[in-house]
Amino acid sequence: MNLRRGHCFALVVVVAVASAITPSRADVRQADNSRILLDLPPNFAASTRFSGFQDDARGASIVLNEFPLDAYDAIARGFTADALQQKGIVFISRGSIDRPDLHFYVRARQNAGGQPFEKFFLVFKADDATVLISANVPQVLVERGDITPAQIETIYCSAKLTAATASKPLFALSQLGRFKSAGRFAGTAEAYTLSGRLAPAADGKKEPAVFIVAPALDKRPIPDPTAFAERALQSTPNVTELTITKKSSVEVSGLKGVVLEATAIARDEDRKLVLYQMILLEPDGGYFRVLGTAPASEGDAFLADFRLMAQSFRLTK
Repeated sequence: MNLRRGHCFALVVVVAVASAITPSRADVRQADNSRILLDLPPNFAASTRFSGFQDDARGASIVLNEFPLDAYDAIARGFTADALQQKGIVFISRGSIDRPDLHFYVRARQNAGGQPFEKFFLVFKADDATVLISANVPQVLVERGDITPAQIETIYCSAKLTAATASKPLFALSQLGRFKSAGRFAGTAEAYTLSGRLAPAADGKKEPAVFIVAPALDKRPIPDPTAFAERALQSTPNVTELTITKKSSVEVSGLKGVVLEATAIARDEDRKLVLYQMILLEPDGGYFRVLGTAPASEGDAFLADFRLMAQSFRLTK
């Protein structure tokens, strides 16, 4: 979840479609915290974890994101083979589907949680926003023909914007220190920076530090929290030579979890970083991931900020 390059645009969450999809079975629906309408089959329910829909029985989900209109070009640059490879994603193809707007459609593949997934991304320009919809499909379903790329494209061709639904936050931070909210993504995750923005300033200067709080996309159990936390931190995009320097148990807002601190090198800038990660486990499955990244030259000060913010986490639902 490294935000140094294009910040919010690297926060691509994945979408899954795991059933036969035909127009006769679909109906137009809208997720919480989103303006995006989709024609969906009935087995998808609105998610309480993120802005989108999920089919828990098949481990499938559809996640929706909106970005500023002028973000389209920056997002497009993040969907090249090289850019995806830095995130541990294998590029397959890039093209278009049957839509009249400016858009692109990408297929890719990635292992997540020890399971291979097929990924399908749609990015398009609407009247006042750039929209990203992503699909994360267990590879076995594609291999069996349970779903096909054409079925996913049917959903993607139906996407359009309408008025937004009400906001329903899952959490709050009572202490931000010198940080400010930089906005939500996927409806329920939130980013924080010193300036309150994710995109570089007009002079091209990037945010020195970014702090993210994001719920898991599903309620899968985590049998070994420490091992899971280590894998999650090691998979942080665009960093190399990551070394864990501190490990501890924690309980925040009634949730038990694991805190890891680490150093790493920013792959695109060859600059040393400090990282702070907290995984909080929910009792009925799922988790919240808190991740802060900052330059090591001010590491002690930023780690103090991250600890303060993480300890102020509170559930709101």
